[in-house]
Amino acid sequence: MPGYRSLIWLSALFDEIKPRIIFTCADTNLLVSHYALENPEIHVIYLQNALRDTIGSMPRSIHLPTYLAMGTVEAKIFNSLSIPCRDYRPIGSVKLGIALAQFNEPEKAIFDLCFISHYRSELFSRDAPAHFRKIEHAHYRLFKNLIDYASAQNLSLAVASKTREFDLQNTELDYFRSIAGEFDFQFIRGDKSAHEFDTYRAGLASDLVVDLSSTLGFELLAAGTKVLFGASQEPHLLTQWGIEHYFDTLPDAVKLKSSSKEEFFITCDQIRQMSNTQYENLTADP
Repeated sequence: MPGYRSLIWLSALFDEIKPRIIFTCADTNLLVSHYALENPEIHVIYLQNALRDTIGSMPRSIHLPTYLAMGTVEAKIFNSLSIPCRDYRPIGSVKLGIALAQFNEPEKAIFDLCFISHYRSELFSRDAPAHFRKIEHAHYRLFKNLIDYASAQNLSLAVASKTREFDLQNTELDYFRSIAGEFDFQFIRGDKSAHEFDTYRAGLASDLVVDLSSTLGFELLAAGTKVLFGASQEPHLLTQWGIEHYFDTLPDAVKLKSSSKEEFFITCDQIRQMSNTQYENLTADP
């Protein structure tokens, strides 16, 4: 349950403001959830801002009011966790919509390949859970296979940063350089102000995006960009990570079955050789 004092403070604040509608992008917030439960006459709206898993991203005791979801998968996740939702509405990604509105002029591909970073410092902690180590291991191998593929094919590559603080991004860049060796790639820094959508732009302007399993990867898939997902290369990782519902929606042609370099090369070639129409037909349902 949310902290009693925090709940009292939040209730007092809302009682002072007297809102008719409460809108939040903090879609895992227990305090607002509890307030909505106690005050059904106030329209409380949650906007999903990232993928949600079945392991730890959603508090089990949360009660969702109106939930504006990215898609239909989240309903299956909530149902599997027995999380009630008063009004579920799949509307797509609002952030992607803003990005597409900014980049409404179709661009020629700037990069042949784009890798979406899943770098997080906590993946390297000595106390990291076992599945964190598997995530980092899969992430490393996916990027290494991509470097080998780009080198063999003489292709340009962008890496879209995960971190948003400049100092952390320098550490993140060093991590990728240690894997890439002599291969030269462009590191795309995003932040929470002027460059909020730079990583979207890099993905949208790439011929093929390679992604372990990120919100941005699924958003780019929704926008019609060719994406290859790699978390499925590691046996049992999807269930340990709690993201199997998302991967269940994907056709086999856009997700890896192993960490084999040979499979990676073949799959990249097959996706890149597809026409845009073929790819859009293949991924229409997800």
